[in-house]
Amino acid sequence: MNNKNDNCAANPTCKKYSIAITSFVMGEDIGMPKEELFEHLKHCKTCQKDLVDWRDTHKVMQMEAEAKTPAFKQNIADMARQIKHEIAPPMPDAISIVKIGNAAGTLWHCLGENGPLPLTALPEVCKLDPPTTKDALVWLLSEKKLDLDEKKRPNIVSLTPEEQNLYFEETGKFGQIEG
Repeated sequence: MNNKNDNCAANPTCKKYSIAITSFVMGEDIGMPKEELFEHLKHCKTCQKDLVDWRDTHKVMQMEAEAKTPAFKQNIADMARQIKHEIAPPMPDAISIVKIGNAAGTLWHCLGENGPLPLTALPEVCKLDPPTTKDALVWLLSEKKLDLDEKKRPNIVSLTPEEQNLYFEETGKFGQIEG
């Protein structure tokens, strides 16, 4: 391997390759034959790293731009509606609403008392049957009273910070939860 280009920063000819790398990643004219750039990249570790870094940066820029498009936002909204529809079937009658409301209160107090809990532990810890726990969970999530950490397995459920503060104010049990 040719080592003359391993120290790219000290090599003034690499400046033109650095500009060409940026243009190549952005899909623009690189101002030279691609073969010339690729030949240089075969021998220059610094420019190889520059290429990888620019590709990573470009991917992030594309994702950020995509996230701002109406189509992306609509996709997210559609997925949220679909998930909500799958989780929360229509409630049949007023008695069910009262039952679920009471269960939501029980779940709220349980989370206030115990702090964040695994989703799978809610029925046992809060002393609710699983279907009622699910209904109460959906109720509180739709009211934006809960946080759901979906990055952890099992998922972790907690009161939002505002709701946890309300619980502390209501019960006088300030700061007894360790996060």
